[in-house]
Amino acid sequence: MAFEGRLEGFSIRNVVAMLASNHRSGLLLVRGHSSSGAICFRKGKITSASGGGTPRLGDWLVERGKLSKDSLASAIEQHRREDNRRSLGKVLVDDWQVLRDDLRECAILQIENVLKLLFSWKEGSFHFGSGRMKGQVEVEVSLPTACEMFGTSEAIDSSVSTSRLDGRPRVVAIGLNEILKRELEEGLTTGGFELLSSEMDDQAWTLFSEEMVPSEVSLLVINFCSEGESQAHAWRLLAQVRRLHPRLSVALLIPLEDFESLSMEAYRLGVRAALPGPRAVASGGGIRPLAAALCAISCQVWREAETGW
Repeated sequence: MAFEGRLEGFSIRNVVAMLASNHRSGLLLVRGHSSSGAICFRKGKITSASGGGTPRLGDWLVERGKLSKDSLASAIEQHRREDNRRSLGKVLVDDWQVLRDDLRECAILQIENVLKLLFSWKEGSFHFGSGRMKGQVEVEVSLPTACEMFGTSEAIDSSVSTSRLDGRPRVVAIGLNEILKRELEEGLTTGGFELLSSEMDDQAWTLFSEEMVPSEVSLLVINFCSEGESQAHAWRLLAQVRRLHPRLSVALLIPLEDFESLSMEAYRLGVRAALPGPRAVASGGGIRPLAAALCAISCQVWREAETGW
């Protein structure tokens, strides 16, 4: 199940934490203004990461005194001559007497430095889908182990609970099923938010009439996963919201089978985030991570409004 979004609406901390908590496998590609990076996952654990001009595995081995520069250059050349039949890590262990423990230690350092860089990016885009990075040494690193020093463990659930907000800011959710509504309400209440929910009916239109004051709403969530007339209502509601309240942050829940086309249209209309909807994640136990992701977006939007950050 692929998904993508903008860093302005959903930080990479939150994306990584959601992928880890949902035990996902695949490749997360991140693009900033002038560089890019990639993080590979296997069943929720980070196995490799690269990009952004951060030191590579060989650089860490040299810096830690595990390999000389000349030996590294020779090993890289040998790896190329073999046309990638063996990974560089296997070449180093088999032919250059690098210990497996040292290789793992330096691979983790590489992952941590890539994450530290990517977590600092506030603008750009991300895409998660199937795939892996060729030629990389792979280790299995649980999220808290690799990211503890960057505060990632509080990226989703704790990011909401650590910010008790005054004034009970609202998250308005349109067309959610009961399970997602319950999970979302629990997380929002912990963070000091109020959840106001509605079916895709006349009440939803009334909520965002011209008399509505959007400053009290942190996020509007619209479920596009209903079929037929309900989805048509969702599009009309989104058009009205973008026309009357262009500064209001909106998150859309989109059916998996239409995700690529509808998410592109959603971002063209200026939505904050597009996520796979309840039907796409229910079979994989992903309702709670989806609710947590929406909580994290709500908290981030409100913090930006309060601090200007």
